[in-house]
Amino acid sequence: MIPKLQSTTDERLSVDPDKSLSLLKYQRQLAYRQKLKNKLIKVFAALVVLVAVGGGVTWLLARNIDEPEIPQPTPTRENNPEVVWPEAEVLPTGEKLWLFSSLREANNAVLAAHPKTNVIGYGEVHAEEYAGYVPAITRFAEGIQPSLNDHLFYDLILEAVPNDPLVNSELNSLQPSLNLSTRGTPQLYASLRVGNIAYESETLGYLCLFESVLKDGMFIHGGGPNIEWANFTIRQPDYPSNQEEVDLVAGLVRDSAFSRTMALRQRGFKVAIFTGCWHNNLSAEEYGTSEIDTFGPFFINEPTVNYVAIDLLIPERRPELCFDLPDLEQYFPRQGVVVISPKSASYFFLLPRT
Repeated sequence: MIPKLQSTTDERLSVDPDKSLSLLKYQRQLAYRQKLKNKLIKVFAALVVLVAVGGGVTWLLARNIDEPEIPQPTPTRENNPEVVWPEAEVLPTGEKLWLFSSLREANNAVLAAHPKTNVIGYGEVHAEEYAGYVPAITRFAEGIQPSLNDHLFYDLILEAVPNDPLVNSELNSLQPSLNLSTRGTPQLYASLRVGNIAYESETLGYLCLFESVLKDGMFIHGGGPNIEWANFTIRQPDYPSNQEEVDLVAGLVRDSAFSRTMALRQRGFKVAIFTGCWHNNLSAEEYGTSEIDTFGPFFINEPTVNYVAIDLLIPERRPELCFDLPDLEQYFPRQGVVVISPKSASYFFLLPRT
């Protein structure tokens, strides 16, 4: 007979052989279940980590400023056209002048002359009033944007669009069908109707550009002040109320466009910028601009950047603000595009009157 255990408790601690075996079996089953439970917990945790990592990879592959480089099409003769420059005319002031049949041909010629170009700064004189003419942004959409696609420039930075996470999210939601509205894209919609581009012709020009860019698989990036600064400055009805405000916005545009461009260049992308004609100058001393205005000198000093500056000038919009050339009015063509180069890697496209 198995002796009883000594205990201060009652007979519940007595040991019976059959009961002992059952208890041992139960304890082993309990231990096995616990091990199985621990394994399931580990498997579940691993799945959670895997999903999180997969989601992170998917997010990185999404087209935003922190993504890794995405393979781009290989240039071909069709999308990297060869252009023959016409014979140049030398102006009395020493600059060379060429006449091209279209904006696309002129832009292709400049890029062919500078095959290593990976950043282009396009400048315009911002609209101040609507006078029935076709604005520079519309002509850019119709003539320059297809040329950019020819030369594998797939990223376009716009001064008129705030460099802001909310706007970037709205840009990512746009489709080629393009349905800008105060409900679906309120910040982007508001940005195209304030400050210097509050006029219907310019707004329609940007919509035309957006639609063209999206259909060609290009990407739009904000290059203007963020929403907070925009609300404080260019969205105010009395902007600009003084020179300090103008200088503040000019500095914000300069820094925003430069930082956005360099983030894209670090991933190997070619970048085009559309902005005011003072921002894209090669030097701060050109045409009455200052260090506050222009990002051009920053790009000149960047080893990974080969920069070209192009201004789109239309006779209706005070082109002398961009180009200090005597009697400029006489060089605007009746048709085609006149190209003048005051210095290497700097060009002026003179467009005909509407």
